[in-house]
Amino acid sequence: MRLRRWLLPILLVFALAWLLQVQNPLQAQGTVPNLPPAERVELDEPNPFLRYQPGAQVYLAACATCHIALPPEVFPSETWRRVLVDINHYGVQIEVLQEPFLQMAWEYLRDFSRGRAENESVPYRIRESRLFRALHPGVTMPADQGVNSCLGCHPRANLGDFLNGQSSPS
Repeated sequence: MRLRRWLLPILLVFALAWLLQVQNPLQAQGTVPNLPPAERVELDEPNPFLRYQPGAQVYLAACATCHIALPPEVFPSETWRRVLVDINHYGVQIEVLQEPFLQMAWEYLRDFSRGRAENESVPYRIRESRLFRALHPGVTMPADQGVNSCLGCHPRANLGDFLNGQSSPS
């Protein structure tokens, strides 16, 4: 009888611990990298092409294999900062980049992304992006469409070219 009295509280403790781990799996696994704050930092290489090319290549290699790699300026730095370390990438379990590749991609995305307006929440979907809405005033993105739907109007988007060959929305 004494065991039954303690069984429910013990099960509740285990359930709560499991929920906390599921809620924030990165911290539970100890894999949250210590990324620097989203502030601009001067890098040693004076040539911008040479300075950012490795980070851009890491970003493209990691992201463009599954979907179109959006231009960094589509999202604010804080979005990229969170996306880079989230193993639950839009519902798909991924392996996050490891050092030094994580730092290289972060520096590229941080320095080419945009700032976030004071009252703006952190956007995670392209349809929530201030820049996307400004550049596509007549376009509505259904909730179930991903970034690969850009190819409908931007046939060269998978090459990083969102300008050439674009068609008008019908």
